[in-house]
Amino acid sequence: MKEYPTKQIEDMAHRIYARPFRIGAFGKMKTGKSSILNAILGMRLLPVKSITATAVRTNIHHAEQADAEVIFKNSTIRKVAIDDAKNYIVHAYGKTSEASEVNLRFPLPFTLRNSVFVDTPGIDDLAGLNEVSEKAIGKIDLAVLVFDATRFISSAERKFCVELNEGLSCNVIFVINKTDSVEFGEVRELANVYLRTYGIHIVGSPKVLYTATPENGLPCLDGLSELLSRLVAQHHRDISRRSRNRQLAKFVSAQLDGLIAYYSVAVENTQEIQSQAVLWAISRGSTKPVRAYRK
Repeated sequence: MKEYPTKQIEDMAHRIYARPFRIGAFGKMKTGKSSILNAILGMRLLPVKSITATAVRTNIHHAEQADAEVIFKNSTIRKVAIDDAKNYIVHAYGKTSEASEVNLRFPLPFTLRNSVFVDTPGIDDLAGLNEVSEKAIGKIDLAVLVFDATRFISSAERKFCVELNEGLSCNVIFVINKTDSVEFGEVRELANVYLRTYGIHIVGSPKVLYTATPENGLPCLDGLSELLSRLVAQHHRDISRRSRNRQLAKFVSAQLDGLIAYYSVAVENTQEIQSQAVLWAISRGSTKPVRAYRK
């Protein structure tokens, strides 16, 4: 019968529990997605310039040592320094990047270390938004959809809200950025009209945050970092509980299968030995009952 050492089960549970909570940032070009992610991370990790825009999907992982890798369109992978990776993340308007994806590894804030952040390219049309979302929705647990308060809210963004909200089972946070540049009351009223029907399922109610982006400095996040930290912790509590239940069921099932297989073989072996003993006794002319013993 197959043995299941306690260490093996603990290692399995650790790998399941350690699966990162994946958070994707979406929105039109120049809404401030990268600036907001920098503020969450507490440093200017992602490039932010007025004359460039995010060109490729950028994944930010926790690691003790900072490094980066670039995945090119021809599927080759190159290890680069963090500062050099920034040259592949952005592009000037009208130009394309030779990279298809960039992975950054960096020490994340303690409460967010079990998460991966995904910065997606900004797009200005519904077709582009849908293309990006279709590629990313299956790879993330939560979306942060960023709007620009100075041009809130376009018909393409409203349609995209529906697609993203349905695709992620309402696990979407809406962030209206640059609220320091507009009449706040008007933006809040528009948000109540257009966003009130969408949820965030893992929190239990619609969640709209209002952020400001000063010219010099990181954005003011309106509690976004704290909310994400709570969601990361909640996610791992939930997945740990569900995974423990699933693994326990699989473990019990495997043990039962092993027992059934073991005793089936034992019965077959006993019957075979008994038959051989009977034949041997008959060949010797004995009519006494024969008992078979397994060595």
